[in-house]
Amino acid sequence: MTLRRRRDARPLRAVSALALLAALVLTACGAGDGASADRDSSDEPADTGAISIVATTNVWGDIAADVLGDRGEVTALIADLARDPHDYEPTGRDELALSRADLVVVNGGGYDDVVDQMLGALGNTPRTIHAVDVAGRTDGNEHVWFDPAAAISVADAIATELAAIDPDHADDFTARATAFAESLADVRAQLTWLSEHHSGTAVAVAEPLPMPLVEAAGFVNVIDESFTEAMEEGIDVPPAELAEVLAEIAGSAASAGNSPGAVTMLIYNVQSTTPQSEQIRRAAEDAQVPVIEVTEILPPQTDYPGWIGGIVNEMISHLPAADDGSDAP
Repeated sequence: MTLRRRRDARPLRAVSALALLAALVLTACGAGDGASADRDSSDEPADTGAISIVATTNVWGDIAADVLGDRGEVTALIADLARDPHDYEPTGRDELALSRADLVVVNGGGYDDVVDQMLGALGNTPRTIHAVDVAGRTDGNEHVWFDPAAAISVADAIATELAAIDPDHADDFTARATAFAESLADVRAQLTWLSEHHSGTAVAVAEPLPMPLVEAAGFVNVIDESFTEAMEEGIDVPPAELAEVLAEIAGSAASAGNSPGAVTMLIYNVQSTTPQSEQIRRAAEDAQVPVIEVTEILPPQTDYPGWIGGIVNEMISHLPAADDGSDAP
């Protein structure tokens, strides 16, 4: 199985129509690297009737593969954990994969506009799902895959599109989407428990990436939205603003961890760092504030339920006991 940003100043890099054409020609000549490590090295289309899905990231690719089952293949354009996804540059092989896809899963919300541009350059546009639209979130945060409910909605949308492509297996696609939703039942129960027993917990999140998950848990980010947006854009914030954040974290040393308003944990994106974000991490470590590392895409050898569930479990592990003595589900 082959697997598998945004409205800011660092979108996935766009390419011109001329560059797309050149990339396609190069691919036809055998140039370019693979869009994913597991892809079949052959450039010849396989006339097997198998369904081909292309997803922009391996997060959506993993979910698509869950729903597709053995009825075809899923390719992710962004799957390298060692690279910042915002530095993605499409290859001719990526263009070719899109041209042969039966279904494309795009994040949307400005996150991966370059893929929409590539699709627009095709003569026949394949069926396309935009996860942000399906999720129906209106908060402007395009990182919807950090919301398990959104992931379930996208899985259902994938099942619907696959049923239209392959009606004979519609029931199977629906059943697999239902199974995917069930695999997230424990995570969603834990988030509900957190929002009921730890609502208002102060956390530090330097950029908006994991905010859908933070909000679902009922936590409150002590860092202002204007600060997090600047960090996401790769823009340095004024030194005075950075000093305020560092001072707030420094005041939340481990001995003050149970005091109202103390920062309980720092949730830190290790795939997109800046000198200022690294200062924030050092301040947390100096203050013995736990650091939860998150990534934008799936780490190797993980799937979506295990990945998102692991983050939630780690958040729970850094919290004091609930007032009523209850444990997380």
